[in-house]
Amino acid sequence: MKKSPTTLCNTLCALFLCSLTLLAWRVPPANAYIYAMCPSDTIAVFENTARGYAEPLRIIKGLNTGLAGTSGITVYENELFVTSQGDPGISVFNTTDSGNVVAKRLIRGDKTTLGGTSKIQIYQNEMYVTNNFTYPSTFNITDNGNVAPKRSLSTFWYSKAMAISGDEIFLARTYNADTVSVYDRTDFTKTTPKRTLTGSNTGFKNVSTLCAYNNELFVADQRSSSIRVFNLTDSGDVAPKRIIQGAKTGLSGSSYIFITAGEIYASCGGAVKIFNTTDSGNVAPKGILYGAKYLGGVGGIFMDSSAINGDVDGDGSVTMNDWKMARALIGKKTGNAGYVAVADINSDGVIWWNDLTLILRAMQNK
Repeated sequence: MKKSPTTLCNTLCALFLCSLTLLAWRVPPANAYIYAMCPSDTIAVFENTARGYAEPLRIIKGLNTGLAGTSGITVYENELFVTSQGDPGISVFNTTDSGNVVAKRLIRGDKTTLGGTSKIQIYQNEMYVTNNFTYPSTFNITDNGNVAPKRSLSTFWYSKAMAISGDEIFLARTYNADTVSVYDRTDFTKTTPKRTLTGSNTGFKNVSTLCAYNNELFVADQRSSSIRVFNLTDSGDVAPKRIIQGAKTGLSGSSYIFITAGEIYASCGGAVKIFNTTDSGNVAPKGILYGAKYLGGVGGIFMDSSAINGDVDGDGSVTMNDWKMARALIGKKTGNAGYVAVADINSDGVIWWNDLTLILRAMQNK
């Protein structure tokens, strides 16, 4: 007896679900951690719930690390990527590393064109870095040694702040940082920006960090001690749709922000202040992380929250309904209509099969 096309399709889907479930059970449960840059080229790792004067779980520090003026940090596929601006380079460690360890990979040398290396972001298996004294460049995540970048935006000198959304990259300069320029991420031969955000209405005085999240652009402005929020498609001399600013915020000279799971982590004054992405006005942070006193403060951070996300429908639990909702969004990228940030579990800018596996893992860890 032949099976109908509908029955056959249902059977194949069931087998696929089963295989993904088995895959998730074979993967060891992950934990969520906060990776923070601290003074004296120290990387401290905290529990994701750490607040106040918390002790780190472990630290990476010492001459063997090769870190020199840490300025950017990110985590991808169990690897920790750290940029140095003193001796420009990108150091790669295992996320489990501790102590005075040698980086497993190090991108450094004249061919790299790195100069005062600043921010770093990984998107679709590529590393994007900005450079205070040169220009933005892209590398493969597996690159090592004195290697030339895959592509560079060589007309945008003195680059500092950066955010990526779909096929667009948002940039601000180290000097005269009162403009955000938007370029084609995939084609750096297009040297004219697609659009710019600039003018008195923006309130920009010294843009220090950019983050793209849930179809919005979050701009940390160091001189005005504020976080200003725009639509990703905004252009010209437009006012932000909301601003986090005022004495209660504690955003004195905020220089680095990171966003995940609906929360903003803003570093300033040796501490990380935590806000909701929907906050506006003169609001107090919902939490503060100072770190252990001997660390001398906590700076820019990356929070690897893929292990605790997965509640796509927002009902407070992770179920197969969350998996189905994420499955319906496969292929959606930041900036696309219908993109849902909470379904992008690993925050790489695209909802893909690895996000579905992480949802299954979250179901396992309930």
